[in-house]
Amino acid sequence: MKVPIISTPTIYLEDLGVWVKLENIQYTGSIKVRPAYFMLMQAIREGKLREDGTFIEASSGNTAIALAHLAGILGMKFVAVLPHHASSERKKILRYLGAELVEADADIVIQTAQAIADEKGYFYVGQHMSPYNSLAHEMSTAPEALRNLPDVPDCIAMGVGTGGTITGFARFLRRLKKDVYVVGIRPREGEQLIEGISRNYLPAYDRSVVDEEIEASADDVKDFHRYLARRYGLFVGYSAAANILIISRLKEKRNCKVAFTVVPDGGDRYVSTL
Repeated sequence: MKVPIISTPTIYLEDLGVWVKLENIQYTGSIKVRPAYFMLMQAIREGKLREDGTFIEASSGNTAIALAHLAGILGMKFVAVLPHHASSERKKILRYLGAELVEADADIVIQTAQAIADEKGYFYVGQHMSPYNSLAHEMSTAPEALRNLPDVPDCIAMGVGTGGTITGFARFLRRLKKDVYVVGIRPREGEQLIEGISRNYLPAYDRSVVDEEIEASADDVKDFHRYLARRYGLFVGYSAAANILIISRLKEKRNCKVAFTVVPDGGDRYVSTL
């Protein structure tokens, strides 16, 4: 099977002074195809997933869409367990790709996926716990980004969902520059949800590699989301808007020479929430 991952560009937003990797143009439209591919290939290598198998995952959408895409390539079946609040666009895409959908309350999606896996004998992918989640970014996304940067970043800021992206990037970059400043972005407590960013602490997230966690205001992120679309033509997801907003502030605060973040997905998956 041809590796379903492409090399995405990293661009410089001059007015903001930050570098941004555009994973919204990745296969399946998000950065999540990288860990999805790594996790499935490892399961196949270990004999946990057969050619005619069915696998299941708890996901707010992007990982599920990536897994649905891979299931089609591999000739397997995929069941996605989503929270009720997942955008209608994501649900439609998943059904279009042939996935079976199960909806659950946001606080029990993982338990629901695990229970179904145990009952039906499906392989549970487990992005929230898998070491291959962060390893995908440590071995793939981060080295690829560095090739397009003028130097190793002085600071990076990324939203914490499962925590795999920021963990993988931090581990890779710290081997090259020990004092790279790493910021994890969280939604402000008690405020509106920022899709793709969580307040949960999950096993895939290594907090020891993060220097600081900053809370983002949902209202600020929404305003900045509109600004990116109108000023730069970057119609991105809300977590991407949070990433770029916080890294631009961090650059000014710490006078970073090379400030970097990622765009995990595009805004087309959130049109119903605008």
